[in-house]
Amino acid sequence: MKTLLRAAALLSFGFCFLAGLVILGNALGSGYKDAFMVSAVGLVFIGVAFFVGGMLLVAAERLGRKTGSE
Repeated sequence: MKTLLRAAALLSFGFCFLAGLVILGNALGSGYKDAFMVSAVGLVFIGVAFFVGGMLLVAAERLGRKTGSE
């Protein structure tokens, strides 16, 4: 289960980060006046990548840990 959560963290980070980079690249490459809104969506995807990937990794690391309070 720990390995599955680690793989899910890596995949979710990778896909969200890649989607954010693609959206951001398309927004910066276009000459439209409102490209800042599309680039904001790309930055949100990059932020989601760090958040979701990090939370899944923390969950994976806490899964196998035994504490005295359990």
